[in-house]
Parts: sequence; C-alpha cells; structure tokens
Amino acid sequence: MDPYCKMTMREQEWQSKTCERGSKHPKWDNETVDLDVKYIGDDIYYVFYDDDPGKDEKICQGVSKVSTWCAEPESDFWIDLEYKGKSAGKAHFATKWNEAEAREIPKEEHESEMDKATKWIAVQQAKKAELEAEYAGIEADIASTAEECDAIRAEFVMCDCDAKYDEDVERANKRNEADLARIERNKEVGQSQKAEFEASMEKKME
Repeated sequence: MDPYCKMTMREQEWQSKTCERGSKHPKWDNETVDLDVKYIGDDIYYVFYDDDPGKDEKICQGVSKVSTWCAEPESDFWIDLEYKGKSAGKAHFATKWNEAEAREIPKEEHESEMDKATKWIAVQQAKKAELEAEYAGIEADIASTAEECDAIRAEFVMCDCDAKYDEDVERANKRNEADLARIERNKEVGQSQKAEFEASMEKKME
C-alpha cells in the first residue's frame, strides 16, 4: 500500500504526503500540521487511504478529543484505528501545545458590543411586553366566556323543557364544552409560551 492521512477538525483540513510502499508500517517523518483550537472538547478525525490510480481506497480511521493533544506542552500517544467496526491497528502522533496570548479588547470594540447588547435587550423587552399584552387578552376572553357559560347553565337548570328543547340544550352543551376546551387549550398554550419566553429572556440576560 501507499498510505496517506487526512485529518479534519471543524472546518480545518490537512493531508499528509503519500508514503510510497509504506504498507502497514508507514512513517511520515517531519510531517507537521498546525491546528487552531477553538474548544478542547472538539473531535479530531483521521482517515487513512491507499493512494491508488483512479480511486483511493480507505484503509482505516480513528478519532480523538482535542484535549488529548493539549494535556501536556509536549506529548506523544497512540490512536486506535478501525475499519468497518473492527480493530485496524494504531497510529502514533507527537504533539506540541501552545496557548494563544490573551487579546486585549479595544475600548471602541467593547463599547460597540455593549451598544449591540443594549439594543438587543430593548427588542426582547418589547417582545415580552407584546406577549404579556396578548396573554392578558386571552385571560380576559376566558373570564368573559366563563361568565356567559355560567349564565347559560343557570338557564338550563331552571327551564322545564320538552323533548325538542332537550335536543337543543344537548347540542348547546356540546358546543359549549367544545368552546371551553378550546379556551382551556389557548390558556395552556399562552401560559407555556409565557414561561418559555421568560426562561429564555432570563438565560439570555445572564
């Protein structure tokens, strides 16, 4: 085989040179790659191919956490490799970890970010007020409808109705129950949306 390695981390990609006739024990002396680490919890993926005319064939693959690479200033370790769910050997890497220097944020940039945050908070507060007004309207409709329903029920109890009227009353009851169910659902949805919005606002404010 003539193996080579492709390495990826987020949007970063790197490919080694082909190790001519490297077979199962290829070596890539002096092959290096610089990775810009954003988060040590990210994964680094390795895929090894056989350099063939026409179409390269996958040999094996592996993955490791970035934290493995930056546990010490300098380290070397072995990564387990697999092919189609079965062990396919190991790959050896040597690493050097350098922390980036902390960047001082210019005053103008800081003020710009604060201005953006202030405007965003104002927009969210306006949305919250709009939602609260809508929810208050729903509660008012619920209260008004409940009073009408109570009045209708009272009339039903006092009336001495014939069979036809009983049928009308039954239909009215069903329609009334459906309206009450719909109002209750609207109330639950409004309360849920209010709770979710307030939780979201609190999290974003933090």
